[in-house]
Formats: sequence, structure tokens, C-alpha cells
Amino acid sequence: MKKAIILFGFIIFGLGLSTPSAILASPQGTNNTHPSYKRNKKFIRLMKMLTGDVTSVTAVGTGTVKVLPSGSSINVSVEVLEKTHDAAYESLLRNAGNITSHFKGLPYLKSMQTGFVGIMPHKIYKDMKWVKDGYEGTENLIVNVSGNKNTNTALLFLLKQKYAMINSVTPVFNHLKKYKLMAVKLAYLEALSKAKVIFNSLKIKSFKVRKVEVRNVPPVFPMPRFMALKAASVGTGTSGSHVYFYKKGKVASEVFIKLIPNN
Repeated sequence: MKKAIILFGFIIFGLGLSTPSAILASPQGTNNTHPSYKRNKKFIRLMKMLTGDVTSVTAVGTGTVKVLPSGSSINVSVEVLEKTHDAAYESLLRNAGNITSHFKGLPYLKSMQTGFVGIMPHKIYKDMKWVKDGYEGTENLIVNVSGNKNTNTALLFLLKQKYAMINSVTPVFNHLKKYKLMAVKLAYLEALSKAKVIFNSLKIKSFKVRKVEVRNVPPVFPMPRFMALKAASVGTGTSGSHVYFYKKGKVASEVFIKLIPNN
């Protein structure tokens, strides 16, 4: 009877077994009442069914590559509140300029862009009504820096600025495509090794890959050490030793392969 075998890692390897052939050829003196024997009875019956011709074997593998961020993109807002429109404009220009002039010329600055600039009336609720009490100026900056530790240096400077508010910090990975290809290769090799176990147990020495399907898994970015960074910014003198992203990110992939015996 022709059979197709679908092998998803947990069927074979999740049982803590070596090879199917080793299971079927149990040594003398096996304790049939042992819990491990009972747990593997269904697996043994499955392998005994594989005595007919096999048309195909499908296996899945996963591959994961760990990598530290190569930099970051920092989104920061400069916000000022003054009594008049002109005063808000001058204050915004001065405080945002302090930030841009600091980063310009630094070796780890990759780029810097202005996302939004605006000055609008600021209102408060007073005596049962909304009243204008000044003008609020906002400028949004995106600062892209290279180097994991340089992210920490840039944030320490921004945290000391009275009118700056850090909105987000996003890790950046250079050569992400290369890491994805590495993850695909690892996943393919794992799937192939699982399929080989089945072919070897059935004494099939020659086979070929008929189909390969790659399923990308979203990267898992490291969590930042933001609270530790804020605590270190109060002037202890050791803040430069901290690294903002202190864990590696994970780039993963899944690969499904279908193999058939050579006639």
C-alpha cells in the first residue's frame, strides 16, 4: 500500500527517541510496564505501519539566527510653551537647534530628519470654559544612529534636554536579508535531517527533494533597557557603560520540504 508521511518535528523528536529503527528493535528485557514504553506505544504502531511503499515524506524545519542591533532610530519631540506666538517660535527654534547642532558632525550619526513642525494656541479649561493661555510649539525629529552603545549615548543626551521628549526607539539591523537567508538554510537542513531519519528507517538510500516552501517568521526585536537608562542619567558618572539594547534579536524562518524516493 502506498503511503505519504507527514513529519512535523514533534512526532518523532518530541518523544525523546533516537531513531525509528532503534525503537522497533527493542532490546531483550524491555520493561513493558515502564511509563516510557506506554507513552511510545502509539509511535511504535505508527512505525510498524510503514512497511509498505512510501510515496513521499514531508518535513518542517525551523532556523533561528541571533543578532545584536547595529543601530537605532530615535523619535524625539521638542515641545515648548510660551505666552506669545513669536516667543514660542524663537524658543522652539533655539531648543530644537541645540539638539540638531549636537548631533551634526558626530561620527555615529547616520541621518536626521524633521517629521513635523507646528505652533498652535494652547488652551486650558478655566471657569467653566476653555481659554487660551499661550502658544505651544512642537518639532518632531528622527535621529538615526549607528552602533548599539551609541544609542545609549544619544539617549543620555536627549534625556538631559528640558524640552525634549523621547517617543520611541526602534532597533535597526543591517544586512537583515543576509540573516534571513541564514535562518532559511538552518531550517532547510533541520527539515532534511528529519526526513532522512524516516528514509533510513525504511532502508531507502536514495531520494530527492520535490518541493520546498519557505515561511518567514516576523523578527523578534530585543526589549530596551529604558528604565535602567533613565536611572543612569542622573549623573552617576558610569552611565556610559550601559548598553541600550542588551539582548540579541531573533531572525527566524520555517521551511517545508517534500521528498520522494528515487525509483
